[in-house]
Formats: sequence, C-alpha cells, structure tokens
Amino acid sequence: MKQRGWIMVIVLAIVVVGFIAIVVLNNQSNGSNANGGSGMYTGQGDPEAFAELYSEQPVLGDENAPVQIVQFGDYKCPACKNFEEQLVPIIKQEYVDTGKAQFYFMNYPFLGDDAAILASYAEAVYATLGNDAFWTYNSAVYERQGDERLAWGNDEFNQTLIQELFSEEEATQVLEAYESGDFADIVADEKAFAESQGVTGTPSLFINGKKVEMDNLEQVADLNKLVEEAATNG
Repeated sequence: MKQRGWIMVIVLAIVVVGFIAIVVLNNQSNGSNANGGSGMYTGQGDPEAFAELYSEQPVLGDENAPVQIVQFGDYKCPACKNFEEQLVPIIKQEYVDTGKAQFYFMNYPFLGDDAAILASYAEAVYATLGNDAFWTYNSAVYERQGDERLAWGNDEFNQTLIQELFSEEEATQVLEAYESGDFADIVADEKAFAESQGVTGTPSLFINGKKVEMDNLEQVADLNKLVEEAATNG
C-alpha cells in the first residue's frame, strides 16, 4: 500500500509539473507576436490604408515624425473623455512635442444619432476653420460631455458651442458650411473605414496602422514601448 501511495504521489507531481510547463509556454507565446515583441497588437489594421487617409485628418505634431498614432473616438463615450483628459496630455508631452509621433483623431460614432451629429459639426469646424480650431472644438465637446444615455449632442448644443468658441464671422461660416455640406457622409465613411480595420468600440488606438489591444494598455510604459518600437521598426 505504501509503495502504491508513493507511485500516486509521483504521478500527481508529474501531472502538475506538466501543467505548469504548458501554462508557461502559452504565456510566452501570448507575450509576443509577429506584430511586435510586446504582444499588445490585435493583428488588425492595414498600415497602407491608413497612410492614404492621414493627410485628410486633424493632426497634432511634426509631419516628419516617424510614428502615427490614431484615436477613433465617440464624443458621447465616457471612456473617450477619460482618454482625452488622462492619456492625450501624455501623448502630447512625450511623443508629439518631442517629434516622435503625430496624433490623429477619427470618428467612430455609435452611441446614438446625436453622436454622428457631434462628429459632423466637428468635421465642419475642421473643414471651415482648420486644424487648430478643430482641436479647440474637440476638447470643448469632451469638457461639456453629457450623459451617454441622453441625446444631448443635438443641433442646439453644437450651434451654441460654436458661437461660444469662435468669432461671429467664424461661427457663421461653420454653420453655413454645415447646412450645405456633406459632413454626415464624411463621418459615415470614417465609421465604415474604422469597422474595416476592426474597430468595434471606443476609444480605439492604432500605431502606424496597427490596432493596439487597449485591454492590455495599463501603463504609460506600455505605450512608450509601442511608440519606441514603431519608431525603430515602422
């Protein structure tokens, strides 16, 4: 009986060791992939498709920067507001201001019809008043963000905000452009492009056209590693 007991203990030990070895190997496998050593990319995203769109998007940073960071956002999304307030300042300070990266914003409105209205007005500001005005408007919308369950991003909200932020002449230009323009189509095209790149929610982040696994992006050090890798490897 004693001998049989020892045999059972040995067999159990072998099973446990084998299980641990499998777990370790799986973790090592998941910790790196063909998209970079960090294992923080999803495998989605077409860098060439992104490259064709950069010139059409609002941007911060030096055009010669080696890294392009793209955020897909929804102005009604609370997580996007947190991203705007907490991570964007770090991106600006660490990567944009130092010439390492450009930072772009693209629309992925999915939290109601007024989310698309907000995006359309932002596009009208960009088309009419230019890049700097867009970023002013972008920040102001997030600062005034309402409950995502309510349709607060309507015409009245946007028109009032535009009149607060810009001169009377500029506001008139934007509102006239909005009424006569095809900004809803531009937003719809951006949303369709986002979906083709694997975007299903916001905020979604791409570095040099490759989708970042946001669930894994827990520390600024993680983002720094991805940017440094992208600057080196493209």
